[in-house]
Amino acid sequence: MSLLTELGYPPDQRVVVVHVDDLGMSHAANAGGLRALEATATCGSIMVPCPGFAEMAQIARERPELDLG
Repeated sequence: MSLLTELGYPPDQRVVVVHVDDLGMSHAANAGGLRALEATATCGSIMVPCPGFAEMAQIARERPELDLG
């Protein structure tokens, strides 16, 4: 069984995962990334040694439904 069928998709269907990179780089990156996550993006990654990290970490704590790493 393929991963697609295990996830409930037909074997011939195409699936796209939209990932937001570099959250935490700046306030603007955080704002844009959140807009993407509220629309079509499904997950994102937070950069720790960056100026916007504290802001994004707070958002992640307040919004545990977001798939962030």
